[in-house]
Amino acid sequence: MSGPLGLSVGHRQVRAVLLTRHRDAIDWAGAAEWETVDELSEAIGRLAADTARPVRSVRVVLERDVIQTRTIDPAPRLGERAVRRYVALEASRLFRKNGAPLVTDAAIITVDGSRRALWAVAVSEPVVQAVLQGCSAAGLNVEGIGPAAEILRFAAEYNDSAEMVFPNSSSAEVLSVGQGGTWRSRLIPSSSVAPPAWLASLGALGAEAGHFASAFAATSHATGLSLLPADARAARTLVRRRRVVRLFVLAAVLWCVAAATYALRLRASAVAAQREIAAAKAAVDSAIAERRDLTAGRATLSAFIGAERRRSRELAVVAAISQALRDSSYVVSLRVSQDSVVRLSGYARSAVRVVASLAHLSVLRDVRLEGPVGKEQGAGSTQLERFAIAARVDPR
Repeated sequence: MSGPLGLSVGHRQVRAVLLTRHRDAIDWAGAAEWETVDELSEAIGRLAADTARPVRSVRVVLERDVIQTRTIDPAPRLGERAVRRYVALEASRLFRKNGAPLVTDAAIITVDGSRRALWAVAVSEPVVQAVLQGCSAAGLNVEGIGPAAEILRFAAEYNDSAEMVFPNSSSAEVLSVGQGGTWRSRLIPSSSVAPPAWLASLGALGAEAGHFASAFAATSHATGLSLLPADARAARTLVRRRRVVRLFVLAAVLWCVAAATYALRLRASAVAAQREIAAAKAAVDSAIAERRDLTAGRATLSAFIGAERRRSRELAVVAAISQALRDSSYVVSLRVSQDSVVRLSGYARSAVRVVASLAHLSVLRDVRLEGPVGKEQGAGSTQLERFAIAARVDPR
């Protein structure tokens, strides 16, 4: 994508620079002269038409012989917006009007550490209007209009000195540079000063490098100060607001479209799922019924197996108890519950001996009497003890 056209407006001279697409060299440079503001608009149109390739945007800088600058050091304690209003209200005292309204701007620049200076610039409004008209007629979008002194230092190799001198045809401009950038510009009547070390791509212009330095710097750097008239600023603010509103409206529409698309896809997925469930309902019901029958069959089989195991175990327990009891003992009842608890009751000559006989069985454990032992008269003169015994089947 092609970069912006750098345009510098000086006294009776307009210069333009266009970099290559890779922005590593000057692709085209041109100059035109003007006398009146009408000729200034025409000169800008001619330069825009003569460029090496079509361009859509331009950055305009105004040379020191076109604008006026004022520096107040130290700066008053004012905010950014207050500084601009202060300079606009005090324009008649700070600058020469020469019968034409002025366009002003100002900023607080950090010089070093705690030192700050107010740098103000002004330009005749007819000059700015002519620049805007010329760019509009040429189909160029003006990215900004500012003082060339603010970005002129970017055309030379890096220099950490506090002052930089740029010679011109009959004078030289001295720029005071601080931590926050340029904060003072002075013209001195001397043209014998040696030019600074220009950047390699600008130095390719040879002796004309100093004349095109401002336009060259504008191709890569934008000015912080803006010398657009109030109506142009208002129009740009309105355009930005309309652009933001359009973006919000577009975002809202896209969100609505996305939500509607999501809802439609969700509805389609639900309908498809319902159709698949309805189509597979018979097979699913059959599978569920078969699973239920299989589970019931497994439970019945497990019950039979358990009952068979308990029956075998119970028979072994009954046989062991029968063998352990003496012939003089009588068992009235014997019950084995599902929790493996054996309860038996009967009669014997000695209930304690019955408990002792059962305690020696390997199939029983925790053999104990349940309740008191009663005595009853047996056949003849024999006395028998009535017992109730509880035990637990050994799970081993």
